[in-house]
Amino acid sequence: MKNVRAVKIEEMVRENGSVKTPELSKLFNVSDITIHRDLNLLESEGILKRTRGGAIAVPLEPEFRYPNRSLSNIKEKEAIARRVSELIKEGDTIIMDGSTTNISIARQLCGFNDLTVYTMSPYVTNELLDAYGVVLYSSGGLFSREMAHFIGTSLEERILQIRVDKCVIGASAISREKGVTGPYYHLTSIQKLIIECSNTVILAADHTKFGRSAIEKVTDIERIDYLVTDSGIDSENASYFASKTNLIIAEL
Repeated sequence: MKNVRAVKIEEMVRENGSVKTPELSKLFNVSDITIHRDLNLLESEGILKRTRGGAIAVPLEPEFRYPNRSLSNIKEKEAIARRVSELIKEGDTIIMDGSTTNISIARQLCGFNDLTVYTMSPYVTNELLDAYGVVLYSSGGLFSREMAHFIGTSLEERILQIRVDKCVIGASAISREKGVTGPYYHLTSIQKLIIECSNTVILAADHTKFGRSAIEKVTDIERIDYLVTDSGIDSENASYFASKTNLIIAEL
């Protein structure tokens, strides 16, 4: 598990593209050896690449970049969004992460007359700008253009201060062995906090996310109250996950 210093270094390298060891040592008032350990940890997780005297950011894998994610499985996401919207009730307070499925879900919420939404996605925010029945809170923080998502400790501190009826999160990978996982700590850490601040947890993920696993654990399937996917899910996975949580399959 990362220490607070490593998390801040991760934010810095994402924002600036590179970091220098002497500058980090001075900033955090620790030795170069300590900074080297942090950089080695971040390199092992694919966040950065060590260089002489520092490190540079590693670009996200193409499948995790926002433009690619936003164009994949569009029909499935729309079908999932319709089913998720049925789980949201007038008067609810909900929090939505920056998954591309949540952009489709936001469109479904525009017809509500009494809803409060927190989100860390500018794209979810944009969908709800003209939804006058929705009280909208949009988070700040460090904006990752590759992921189209606000991240960072200031955002995490804000999430710790709220309590909501329901959350809607996406997933990069879902497996029987590891549960819900993701490739990047600065996103999975936010999802963990979202889950903790929510009375009801809704996971919205298309069928391509099943049978995969990533390095960072988000949560066990048993912590999910509703798992909403599309009819592309295979029968074995459908049977298994239906035994662990409330599985909802959206027909295309």
